[in-house]
Amino acid sequence: MNIKNCPFCRNNGLLNGNVINASGQAYLIENSYSVGNFLIIPELHVAEVWELPDTWWGEVKQLLAAIPDLSPDYNISLNIGALAGQTQSHLHFWVVPRTNNTAAPGKGLVGLMKLLEDSNS
Repeated sequence: MNIKNCPFCRNNGLLNGNVINASGQAYLIENSYSVGNFLIIPELHVAEVWELPDTWWGEVKQLLAAIPDLSPDYNISLNIGALAGQTQSHLHFWVVPRTNNTAAPGKGLVGLMKLLEDSNS
């Protein structure tokens, strides 16, 4: 996907959601498809973590702190490559708050690892 069609490049007008907070190298939005979950997205159109500047990581901490009413329990998810579930070529981190009624045992990476373990038995 090129930058002009990318739903996470802010300068092309395709971003679906409101920017809650922004730093010089990243921005935070509430996920429009999953209310209560958030995305931290680099301003740079990159697909791989190693393409981000080292200074970017400090801004992630600032944006995490800017999430409204963030639960003390949350998941941060990052998919790299199609086999890992990456559907957009613009890297983005999911922040999924967890509460007592949204526990995650057996889901996410733990669930995947269990499936792999079972398939290798």
